[in-house]
Amino acid sequence: MKGFKQFFRDPALVVVFISYCLLVAVTIGKHEPWADEAQSWLLARDSSFSDLVFNKLRYNGHPMLWYLILFLPSKFLSYNYLGIIPWTLSSFGIFVFLTYSPFPKIFKIIFPFSYFLFFQYSIIARSYVLLPVFLFLSAQVYKEKFSKIYLFTVLQILLAFTSIFSLIIAVSTMAIHTAELMVNRKKIKARVVRKNTLALLVFFTSAVLVMLQIWPPSDLQFAQGFNLNPIRLFAVGLKVLTATFSENIYLSLIFLIVSLYWFKLRKALGLFVIPVTSIIVFFSAKYYSVWHQGIIFLIWMLVYWVAIGNVPSRRDFKVETLVRRMMHFSLFIVLLIQIFWAFSSFFSDYLGPYSAGKAVANYIKQNKMQDKKIYAVSYWTVSVLPYFANNIFANYTPGENPSFWAWSLKKDPDSIYREIEDQKPDLVIVARPNTISNRLTGYSLVGVYEGSLYWKDGIKENNDIAIFRKEGVGAD
Repeated sequence: MKGFKQFFRDPALVVVFISYCLLVAVTIGKHEPWADEAQSWLLARDSSFSDLVFNKLRYNGHPMLWYLILFLPSKFLSYNYLGIIPWTLSSFGIFVFLTYSPFPKIFKIIFPFSYFLFFQYSIIARSYVLLPVFLFLSAQVYKEKFSKIYLFTVLQILLAFTSIFSLIIAVSTMAIHTAELMVNRKKIKARVVRKNTLALLVFFTSAVLVMLQIWPPSDLQFAQGFNLNPIRLFAVGLKVLTATFSENIYLSLIFLIVSLYWFKLRKALGLFVIPVTSIIVFFSAKYYSVWHQGIIFLIWMLVYWVAIGNVPSRRDFKVETLVRRMMHFSLFIVLLIQIFWAFSSFFSDYLGPYSAGKAVANYIKQNKMQDKKIYAVSYWTVSVLPYFANNIFANYTPGENPSFWAWSLKKDPDSIYREIEDQKPDLVIVARPNTISNRLTGYSLVGVYEGSLYWKDGIKENNDIAIFRKEGVGAD
């Protein structure tokens, strides 16, 4: 309550919050959701509750919380309203940060406009928008976690049900708490020990349930197997840590070394090293994409938050003062770099299309071709489907109505083109059509609709979609 009152008495923080909410809303208003955003919406829209929770999520690698949040909106609202959900969640996360974080005021003012908070985990409607909310609330409760263990445990369970990566964070955090409970159990009242033990049992049971829910089935056609090469682990770790802080290996290593030393002095080193190492091992062994860098960044901020509240030992006081200043300077530089990335992506997304899905859907609707026989090539065409009430692609989930991409089916491009040649659909929709236009005979190119996956200060991937119409077929 104290922080809540202080927030509203500080005009600068109120202005920051309002500015953040308005700028994110403006960007979301211009943002065209891409395939991963569409896939989540369609899974929620076209699945029954039991099928979603107990079957479909195993093929998509994420626990159920985000899909449950989408479940009712996807069944009653237009896809055009999707952006309201990440806007609400990201705004709440920033409100928690501005209200309760112990950061110096300059960091409170600029942190909301850092890349992952302002763009990647606010504009892009995926489960990652939940991470700042739960991590910031966890940081606020962390110092009192023994006395507020039920609240702390609920937050960790919510993290566990958000993504596989936040599950790793939650398990690491609760493992550290378990160790602290065992070491200090004689100093803590028996009643508190019993409450903490019960909470830990509930949490680890929940973590097992998450693993059972998302454990990949044998017919999954994505991220198969494990790569346990130690050389790859080192390379992936160096790449991720470099990119998270600055994209410059020398600067990033300096920031990392300063952080590790300061976390050690502030008795928070394990809270950073254990989850970050575990996540990097998962990146290397199983799956990694660039937007996962934000998870490492948020862990860094979580530990920074906790470390500020810890008291260094008296013998380390002088050196800690120097290292803390270096740490603050490091954070300031990282945030300046991220603000540049954030506004670069903001202007790119505002001025250009992030995905071609909406434009392709508009073409199909305007020409009244949704009832024609349409084939789609590659996963990224799924970005078209949320704009229609049902599946309009004849070769998607054959014999079924659901529109989402089925990762259980092996869709070999060569076999798809052979099927197109045999079935002669009226329209062929091809995502990322860089090298395939010459493979379609008897079709004319209607157009290539542009889309670009903006990442930091550039473009990570092409999100273009091409439409090919069978010669002699006209619009109704």
